[in-house]
Amino acid sequence: TAQHHAGHLAFAREHQDWQLRHWCPVLFTDESRFTLSTCDRRDRVWRRHGERSAACNILQHDRFGSGSVMVWGGISLGGRTALHVLARGSLCAIRYQDEILRPLVRPYAGAVGPGFLLMQDNARPH
Repeated sequence: TAQHHAGHLAFAREHQDWQLRHWCPVLFTDESRFTLSTCDRRDRVWRRHGERSAACNILQHDRFGSGSVMVWGGISLGGRTALHVLARGSLCAIRYQDEILRPLVRPYAGAVGPGFLLMQDNARPH
């Protein structure tokens, strides 16, 4: 969105003069969902008029889906966190604290020291 773009641009401008030493204690984190099937019902087919039923334009998919898996990880100049797999359900604030912040981020922050800075997007669970 335009708001996200403006926020990213503002962040870049605010930190454009940071040197390598400023970035060392920063941990960037994100999560991503991966579908376990080839079709997540977001596939788009571009076709010419009259080619709707052509075999190359037909996608088969499992009617009930094969599920998905969400993973979370963090990277910094000094290393990375373990990749955490959220095997079931969605990520809520309580799961984020119990499965990510306490067991993964807190020990990483302790190893970095007092200058540690956690960078995360503004997803609702955060």
